[in-house]
Amino acid sequence: MKILFTLLTFSLITAFTAQDGSWKIMLNGQTKLQTATEDEAKNVIHIDIGSLNRTGALIVIYDKKPLQKGWTRVITVSDSEGELSRHPGNTYRIMNPALRSMLGADSVLKIYSFATPIDPKQAANIRIRRVHLCTLVFK
Repeated sequence: MKILFTLLTFSLITAFTAQDGSWKIMLNGQTKLQTATEDEAKNVIHIDIGSLNRTGALIVIYDKKPLQKGWTRVITVSDSEGELSRHPGNTYRIMNPALRSMLGADSVLKIYSFATPIDPKQAANIRIRRVHLCTLVFK
């Protein structure tokens, strides 16, 4: 009985800590972050505000394997006061002028992703967990 309990506990822990996906953050064509680990302290990108003057974009690419049928991925940009922008899909492209206009007084933006069911009835019955992709700190 103890062995069965131990195996069940181990399998549950493994299932909860399994890799959810991987993501890549690019700015003006340069890869700034590529990871599969959610870590708010480590996944920080420092960006010079002057680099937003030239044409270019911030691109967020979220890769999840395997894709869930009947679900859609959403990528959001938030500041300390709440959500600023939301985009459905695995890829989100924010042009530099739009990114610059999102900056508030604290000059910190956080990018999250979550999956939600397409069916509204099913979406109402589940709790959705945001995955912190990265924090953008502008100087």
